[in-house]
Amino acid sequence: MEKKASDLLVGESGIIKKIDLEEQKYFKTLHLGVCKENRIQCVFRSPLNDPIAYKIYGSVFALRQEDAEKIMVEYA
Repeated sequence: MEKKASDLLVGESGIIKKIDLEEQKYFKTLHLGVCKENRIQCVFRSPLNDPIAYKIYGSVFALRQEDAEKIMVEYA
């Protein structure tokens, strides 16, 4: 079942299936490990859910909710 990365709850993870970010943001997130078939895990949500912290290959980074909504994941 596919859903947005922004829908992952803390502790949940999924496999990235589709990324619909604009070119500049796409390449910035690509350097963080956000690319198809990588596992992404939600590790922290701020009180207002923006930004959201994710972990890929041991690196933790934050994405704004509007960007996380453009990353589709499949539960793993």
